[in-house]
Amino acid sequence: MKGDRGLLLLREAHIRRFIDLTQADPFDRHFWIRTGWTLDWLENEHIREVWHNKYALHLSLLDYELDKERFDMHWNQAREAQDEIRALLLPWLDNQGLDTVAARGLYQSWTSLWGDPDDPEVAKRIQATVEALNRRNLALKVPNART
Repeated sequence: MKGDRGLLLLREAHIRRFIDLTQADPFDRHFWIRTGWTLDWLENEHIREVWHNKYALHLSLLDYELDKERFDMHWNQAREAQDEIRALLLPWLDNQGLDTVAARGLYQSWTSLWGDPDDPEVAKRIQATVEALNRRNLALKVPNART
């Protein structure tokens, strides 16, 4: 049942009371049309939730003081958590290899926009930004703000 998209969505729709299978007529084509619409909507809700988790993953990595090793550790742990959530919500999809492609693309986008972080001038700008953001966070009383 793990890979059966329709059955998984139908079961969830019934459990969440979007569809009442106790009153269903399996020979009524209108029932199946309405059920199809409901299952498509439910699948889109799952996809939206996966994208929301991906967005939260990217936001959680916005700590500019992390070195590469710690960044990679947090990235990999967050990706594993997201993969587990995706596997629960959309088990019929396969996403092997997407994490490294996404990380590489994120790094390349950042370096093409702002420059190589190993360059001393870029490192100074990064440090100035980190300090400004930390001062702002302290002023706003953001939890876990660094002094």
